[in-house]
Amino acid sequence: MAVGLSAIISIHPTLQAQTLAVEPVQSVQQLQLALKKPAQFRLHLIDIGTGLAILVEGADFKLLFDAGSADDKKTNSKLGSKSRLVAYLNAALGRLNQPHCRSLGDLDVKSSATAPLLDFVFLSHPHEDHLSQLLPVLQCFAVKSLWEPGIVHKTAGYQQFRQFMQDDKSISYHTAVKQPCPRGLRASSHCSNLFKVGEEIKLGHQASAKVLHVGTEPSHHPNLYSVVLKLQLGATSVLLTGDAESGARAQWHLAPGATEKFLLENFPNDLTADILQVGHHGSLTSSRQPFLQAIKPKIALISAGPKKYGSVVLPDQAVVEALGNGGAKIYRTDLHDKKGCPLADKIGANDAGNPGGCDNFMIRINPVTP
Repeated sequence: MAVGLSAIISIHPTLQAQTLAVEPVQSVQQLQLALKKPAQFRLHLIDIGTGLAILVEGADFKLLFDAGSADDKKTNSKLGSKSRLVAYLNAALGRLNQPHCRSLGDLDVKSSATAPLLDFVFLSHPHEDHLSQLLPVLQCFAVKSLWEPGIVHKTAGYQQFRQFMQDDKSISYHTAVKQPCPRGLRASSHCSNLFKVGEEIKLGHQASAKVLHVGTEPSHHPNLYSVVLKLQLGATSVLLTGDAESGARAQWHLAPGATEKFLLENFPNDLTADILQVGHHGSLTSSRQPFLQAIKPKIALISAGPKKYGSVVLPDQAVVEALGNGGAKIYRTDLHDKKGCPLADKIGANDAGNPGGCDNFMIRINPVTP
């Protein structure tokens, strides 16, 4: 797999063709210079350790999909200054002039009195490796709307997030399951913005999101709640799957089940995508062959880190090989987890005990020029 600059062309019957250029992000300065180089859209695969966070930018919108790391939860979630995700967003979008929003190790990021805007934040499901860094994001950025399944989860991280959403009246809060509304908000629509499978969301100019899946039934396995989005960014399509699953690891050779079966049966014409965020960090619980064949991704993004899921460290090699055999270029956030980061100055704190910050990637999406 090449991690340098690469380009492919995507064709859409009604929109201008686009080029996709992928580059590793190796410094804060690189992200700040990107702001001065106009692109129709940018997509960032952010290395926050064992978790998932993807930033999508258009000229008139900013979208964050998931915000969690399962590594050092105390430093990743309770202190924004040690959050890899806040550090990356500060560099890419700008920084609020508050001490808890100033990323350790990235002192050259200029600050302002106003919080940078995130128009859309999606929480695919309430597991810590997708949720744990959401609170510092909400505290350091002006979030316009937040979308999540809404099935109440008992973990402390989700309860803290719910309390924040109950106390904050400025964010438009969208759930797939109606939540009980705190007394102070019962006269407003803050708690009743319901969304459902099949709904299309206007993101910006030539940009939209379609909800292909969101769980609405309580389960002992929150992965089954996962919000799955199909983004259309001009002529380029992106499938964001969260931890959407197909079945047990031991059943990887079997036909798709669970969420992947639902998607194949209900949205067969919506699955083809240029860019795929690989389900469940590249685990054998996901990415059945018929599912990957329906998507036909040109680029596959795997967000993984050093912490074990049960007894394994993801991604599983069989999934990586299946993606490669299907012709996808693969970009991973775990490339230097074992052999050490070669960067002189990682994004965020340089301490070895805080994983991530090394293997970030940015995809520039631009129209093909005549």
